[in-house]
Amino acid sequence: MAQPEMADQEFDVVIVGAGVAGIAAAVTLAQRGLKVAMLESRSILGGRARSWVDGVTRDPIHIGPHVVVTEYPNFFRLLEQLGTRDKIVWQPWRHFLTWVKGRQDFDIKTLPLPAPASWAPASVNDPFVTWADKHSTVPAAVHCLSLTEEQLMALDDESGIDFLRRLGVTEDYIQHFWGFLCHSILNVSVEEVSAAAMVRWFRRMVGRSSMEMGFADCGLGELLTPSKALLESLGAVVLTSTEVSGFLHSAGGERCEGVVLDTGVKMRARLGVVSTLPPPTLLPLLPKQWLDRHASIRDLEQLKPCKYLSVYIWFDRKVTEGKQMWARVYHKDDLNCEFYDFSEIYTGKDVRGVLWKDRPSFVGSNIIDAGRVGDMSDEELVQGTLRELSERFPLVEEAKVLHSMVNRVPMAIHRPVVGTEKLRPDQASPVP
Repeated sequence: MAQPEMADQEFDVVIVGAGVAGIAAAVTLAQRGLKVAMLESRSILGGRARSWVDGVTRDPIHIGPHVVVTEYPNFFRLLEQLGTRDKIVWQPWRHFLTWVKGRQDFDIKTLPLPAPASWAPASVNDPFVTWADKHSTVPAAVHCLSLTEEQLMALDDESGIDFLRRLGVTEDYIQHFWGFLCHSILNVSVEEVSAAAMVRWFRRMVGRSSMEMGFADCGLGELLTPSKALLESLGAVVLTSTEVSGFLHSAGGERCEGVVLDTGVKMRARLGVVSTLPPPTLLPLLPKQWLDRHASIRDLEQLKPCKYLSVYIWFDRKVTEGKQMWARVYHKDDLNCEFYDFSEIYTGKDVRGVLWKDRPSFVGSNIIDAGRVGDMSDEELVQGTLRELSERFPLVEEAKVLHSMVNRVPMAIHRPVVGTEKLRPDQASPVP
């Protein structure tokens, strides 16, 4: 059925993008009594936190496997408002991550000590590097924790690996710890990463006594599904399958006055527009005057996307020895970074009434910074993932694959390479 034609409308605030950031902004503003419109180009909400139901298995599929960590206070505040805060499954307290190399595991855990001492035992007990390697990073870690913000930002013109070499960290430890941190968290190699971005994240991590990780106990997007009803109850307008074709501006181009849809409908904003679009999507929509006048807007072009590939495999039996989540020790030639067995994560029953804990393994994985793997086919990606799984879990070689799929994510985050930390824009744009 054809949708009725929409007339031009006026709101206090127009929000472009209905991912986590867009939804959080919309809820906050609507709760303050503002007239809000939230626009989403896709048919479902969630953005890079969306999910759907697999057509073959009827299981929930995330756009890519995600973790949530205790350092997301605004996210948890949003979930509380949406009534989905209880749909998070946590790992055992103070268990951060299981590292896997071949068939050897190492559980990274924190102790109930003040930070950063709480992390020290995990470093000391790490079986995959020598004592000399571990010792080499101590002066670098102390140096990182002592930097002022000005000194930290001065590192933006230096790569992570050059910074660490300058401080005497061994090559083995650079690749083992710092390489893993850069790849898994910042999504670029230690050779490419801005030393400022690397140090900032390291300080954030070890500056907490503990950093707990958990998972959605459902499709990731289901955590956000109640937002539409909540927003509409607050008087907001939520439009899906709605494309923005450009931004409206005043006669001289000094002010942003709203957006125009691909249908030609104008959505005017009395107070302003909140855009949550990534730079490659946002920049083509902006008026040329704004790009010409404002270097901070033009500089967004330098923030390049980090691509992800997420592989999902359904087996005919349990294969992962009860593990919820684990990560391979970093090696630049590896395909996958980390893995998740959703049959060990999800609680309760699936749509067919079967207890998840009784289900065969349903494994998801993330291939980070996927531009490095070229044009591998879905079948090649699945076979490569099976090979890496079998290195740790021999039962994989005996199991039958019942179903598989690959999600290709063109942008997860921007690539925080050398020189990009200083390009992070202010939340308030130079265009009022």
